[in-house]
Amino acid sequence: MNFKKVGKIFRKEILEVFRDKRTMFTVILLPMILYPIIFIGVSTVMMRQTVKIQKQGADINLVYNVQPENQESINLLIQAIQEDGTLRVSTMPADYVFPEDAKPDITITVRDSLTASNTWVFLTDVLYDNTQDSSEMAQNKVSKIVGEVEKKVTTQRLAKIGVGDEYLNLFRYKAISIASDTQNYGKLLGTYLPYLLMMLIVTGGAVVATDLIAGEKERKTLETLLISAAKRNEIVLGKYLTIITMSGINVVVNLFSISVSMKYMLSSAGMNGSNMNIPIMSFVYILFALLPLITLFSALLLSISTFARNIKEAKSYESPLMMLAMFGGMVSMFPGIELNAGLAMIPVVNVSLLMKEILMGNFILPHFLMTVGSILVLDVIAILVTVKLFNSESILFRTEEETNLKSIKKDSKNFFNPFFGIIYFTLALLAFYYIGFAMQQKDLVDGLLKTQILIILLPPFLIVRFLKMPLKVVFRQNNTKPINFALVILGAIPLAIAASSLSQVINFFYPIPAEYLEKLTGIIKMDEFSLGKALMIIAVLPGFCEEMMFRGFMYRFFENGKKWFPIVASAMLFAIYHLDMFRLLPAFLLGLYLGFLLQRTNSIYITILAHSLNNGIAVLLSRFQEVPWMQVFISDNGEINLIFILISFVLVGIVIWLIKNLNPLPKVLDTGIH
Repeated sequence: MNFKKVGKIFRKEILEVFRDKRTMFTVILLPMILYPIIFIGVSTVMMRQTVKIQKQGADINLVYNVQPENQESINLLIQAIQEDGTLRVSTMPADYVFPEDAKPDITITVRDSLTASNTWVFLTDVLYDNTQDSSEMAQNKVSKIVGEVEKKVTTQRLAKIGVGDEYLNLFRYKAISIASDTQNYGKLLGTYLPYLLMMLIVTGGAVVATDLIAGEKERKTLETLLISAAKRNEIVLGKYLTIITMSGINVVVNLFSISVSMKYMLSSAGMNGSNMNIPIMSFVYILFALLPLITLFSALLLSISTFARNIKEAKSYESPLMMLAMFGGMVSMFPGIELNAGLAMIPVVNVSLLMKEILMGNFILPHFLMTVGSILVLDVIAILVTVKLFNSESILFRTEEETNLKSIKKDSKNFFNPFFGIIYFTLALLAFYYIGFAMQQKDLVDGLLKTQILIILLPPFLIVRFLKMPLKVVFRQNNTKPINFALVILGAIPLAIAASSLSQVINFFYPIPAEYLEKLTGIIKMDEFSLGKALMIIAVLPGFCEEMMFRGFMYRFFENGKKWFPIVASAMLFAIYHLDMFRLLPAFLLGLYLGFLLQRTNSIYITILAHSLNNGIAVLLSRFQEVPWMQVFISDNGEINLIFILISFVLVGIVIWLIKNLNPLPKVLDTGIH
């Protein structure tokens, strides 16, 4: 790595960015102009609308039916409403029928009632439309007026029996907030600022990243750079630093403009602006927390730009990343969610919550270190992926033929590439979510059967038949050594125990709701059915259908002579397909194990057996967990004993080692489709 060449590429790219007036306007000038206009405009419009509604007032219809001795109390209510000045009250008799076109802002109905202790009370109903600002404003005023009238009437009644009104206020309640204006300002910033900054990191970086590679592909200038003296890795690093620099500038400019503009808006609302000063160290911590996230998004955007054939395609691929940033940033708006050890490991969400804690002045250093550390690990992975993509000629210079249906017509084997794999998985996931869930909610068992057969199993078979490919070859319906089946059976129970221990770890970091566990256990146990039928529904059928889809079909899209990529990719898609955050990691690790078995044995029968055994053991454990001999494996706190967990991991490791040595891989991996 020649850092002088990296520096030259960086200077070249950054100068080109600064020469581009549109980019400079979008990244630097627009935030400085836009936020003052938005915040000042919003605060001004809100104030004017509030004054307008207050002046406009509201129409009130008061319908009452009380005894003559209670008329004085009603008169007090009418007088209090009239004294407000903005409320126009009209009294109606009890039997009055409102015409259909009459639409008062509020209708108040009052009737008196005698309690068991011979005390007159007034049953008051207020009908209003909370979707109308004037109606809601009037309701708030009437609520306050009724409270004041109630106090007057009560005082009059107490005076008649010689009791003072001090008995009405035995508890002189007064709420005093100890939060300073700075803390209130920090809370407001911490609620909305993370969401805005997450979006801005992606949008600011995308403007630059899209042009750096996808744009150069369109302009046919990338080839000139590739034949220069700089190596591929040096070119990637120079472009990567350019995206990081511009994203960082964009974040700093936006952070400054938003904080100043919001401070102005709050000052206009009556808060003391001189006391709303976030400590400078808080902004330093925020920048240190955002820097790893900026580098992560920069690497992802650079990968997208490398993979895309042109700017238009790159922008379409950036949309999911934008949605990820948007939803991750929105977490700071949810009440009651605080950063903990588990959330500190979730990208985007961790930085969003950490920023909120920093601005409110109550963050702790371990959470800061865990957040930054977890993002840095992802940074390294993303950078390595970017470098690998940039060094691949087949990806860097992809043609449109590789991702359209014409290539499949020429040769059906072209169907099995990552592009079509992601397309198919997306469609299958949507079908599972919108159709499968609907069927399962109507009838759980019937829905599970239809989902497995019609949504998971049938489409891959139909596609392979339509493409006139040999089913046996595509789905790897090959025989294998008997010893492989024996090893999978021996490793089934240790694997199930190891998977359960992972659930315990997940529960430690991300507490699993009791309602979720109860529902999941009920689905697995299926007490209303015999054990054989439950095993067929939960173990055998999913083991066959899901393996035919993920290891038989989806695996094919990603192999192309690669060793680990198809295993990891199919395992990740397998985990995502479950649509369950609490089972994401166990499902991913199970997918890795099943992918390893498939690659080593080249037989789908092995993975079907392993998957079915895993699910079947879960059914047996849920049904017989109260049996006395099962308690040997369980500790006092209801979790699996540590010694059995350690033994299980050792046994699983031995099984994997034996399968690896008994089934050596060929020197050159092939898809096997001819």
